[in-house]
Amino acid sequence: MVATLLLLISITIAAVEIGFKNKGWAIREKDIQFKKGWLFQTTHVIPFNKVQHCELVSGPIGRKYGLASIRINTASSNNIDISIKGLKQETAEQLKAFIMEKIEAHEHQQI
Repeated sequence: MVATLLLLISITIAAVEIGFKNKGWAIREKDIQFKKGWLFQTTHVIPFNKVQHCELVSGPIGRKYGLASIRINTASSNNIDISIKGLKQETAEQLKAFIMEKIEAHEHQQI
């Protein structure tokens, strides 16, 4: 019983560790790319002109360690929204500012 429990805990820890290492994001000229997954990998590419809202999220534990997340909501009918977690607070703030600039630039081009 104890051996089974230890095995399950070890597998869970290994899966979380591997899953964390297989996450990534990239800012490109016209879009943001987010990849996650271990066994089943998914990649989301969101053009900046589809982004409706971007928010910075930080809970009490994250604030204690200087961490934050970015949530990006899209205008897509597929509800393809992404959340980039575990960023340093400063990085998250810079990323949000950059995305907001891209959104505003796109809105001014349409006028």
